[in-house]
Amino acid sequence: MTTLSTATRTALANALANLVDAGAAAGEFRIYTTGFATLLCTAVCPDPAFDPAVAGVCALAAPITGAAVVASGTAAVFRLVDSDGNVVLEGTVGTSGADLVFPSLAWTAGDLIDLSAYTLTVPAS
Repeated sequence: MTTLSTATRTALANALANLVDAGAAAGEFRIYTTGFATLLCTAVCPDPAFDPAVAGVCALAAPITGAAVVASGTAAVFRLVDSDGNVVLEGTVGTSGADLVFPSLAWTAGDLIDLSAYTLTVPAS
């Protein structure tokens, strides 16, 4: 099994964070229904999006508040993209145990969602 050093994990986490900040504007969380079928919400990140990594972990630089839900549906997956729409990473959405956690996943167009925290983590193995 390959194991990454803390220095390597930290460098990789910072590189991913820099990819989110690529482009002329802020990166975005794009949240979708299952299979990326319907875009429910675009939550614009702070710019820069993440604080510098510590031990392979970057925390979202500031909470994202009041992101408008544009379509009704059940949140299931997300993409974290740069301002040009280039996908940096994808993950799951849930009420617990997911990459991105919200108190409820049934969203209605016109709702506003908040993303209070997110950590970008590069595991040791």
